[in-house]
Amino acid sequence: MALKHKGLAFEQIPLLLTDKESIAFADANSVPVMVDGDTIKTDSWDIAVYLDDSYPDAPSLLGGTIGEGVTRVINSWCDRAVNVALGPLIARDVLDAAYTDDRDYFRESMEKMYKRTLEEVQEGREDRVINLYRTLDPIRTSFRKGQDFICGASPAYADYVV
Repeated sequence: MALKHKGLAFEQIPLLLTDKESIAFADANSVPVMVDGDTIKTDSWDIAVYLDDSYPDAPSLLGGTIGEGVTRVINSWCDRAVNVALGPLIARDVLDAAYTDDRDYFRESMEKMYKRTLEEVQEGREDRVINLYRTLDPIRTSFRKGQDFICGASPAYADYVV
């Protein structure tokens, strides 16, 4: 999304969760992995900062230093609140949607993280979905007040993160 936002040409290479060899050159265990000439970036935030710094004439992802600070807060909020609220609600469903060859790996890694089976993680999710709604309320409120995107009139990195 960041590369498209910047209007940059790129080659997208789809990978399986278990395809670690393809990204080993970057010392990465997961995606994203971005290669731009001699530069390798393996974190979404680092990629966004790099793209804004390296391609300043393309549309900004972060909106300058003030926007970067605010967007960092939203990025952290997504990592620490939104994903924590959302993950247990959908993990079992993601397993069903995952590529067949990745399902064992996905189940094992998620059950290790949650310290219980995905079926146990999902139990009672109908009662817990309210936590996700509460977590998302600051964003939902801003949209009710006529704001089209988190970043205002058009989307940028904070919108893509959420």
